[in-house]
Amino acid sequence: MLTFGRTPLSPVTAAKQRAALTMLATEVFSADSFRFPPELLRRASISYFDIANSRELGGNEPTPDVAINQQVLALQRVALNQLMTDTVAQRLLNNEAKTASPKEALRLPELYETLHAAIWSELRTGRDITLFRRNLQREHATRLATALLRPSATMPTDARAQLRADARLLRSELVQAQGRSGYSPEARAHLAEALAMLDEALKAPIVRQGV
Repeated sequence: MLTFGRTPLSPVTAAKQRAALTMLATEVFSADSFRFPPELLRRASISYFDIANSRELGGNEPTPDVAINQQVLALQRVALNQLMTDTVAQRLLNNEAKTASPKEALRLPELYETLHAAIWSELRTGRDITLFRRNLQREHATRLATALLRPSATMPTDARAQLRADARLLRSELVQAQGRSGYSPEARAHLAEALAMLDEALKAPIVRQGV
């Protein structure tokens, strides 16, 4: 009979993993994650210290307008960078074999489906797509397309397959969304651009990782 000592690596419980993922989906990636009152955005500006420092360094004088949407996107990128890495994908693929109840493990499809649902919720609700949301959705769609067109050498094959399935689902949702009213001209152009990007990626021949 085999006996084992202290386990060198114990996966975080599925409940804690799901709680963390849910927190990110609702607080960082949802349509209501970053909603600022217009009066707050009008008051936001760079500090006098930044202006003086830029002058001393001989640079261009910064504009007093603060691109809050870009600061929000930078934060969201950090979260996406972590959640969509090849390392996280491989760990989730390994989870099933390392947990006592494989069916309860947080698996890769669940991660991608949760991100998809949170980031593209307007395709289901018909709600208009703001600049903040267009930035995030464009980032996500670009990552899907890149994974299909230029997969990294370390990307697990199952991860690429899941991302392809995610891209196909998103494409179908984008086609349906184009027939709905209620979207602004900017949102409609954004959806058309995302659809064209995914069409190009899905039509391309499957590329072997690292090539």
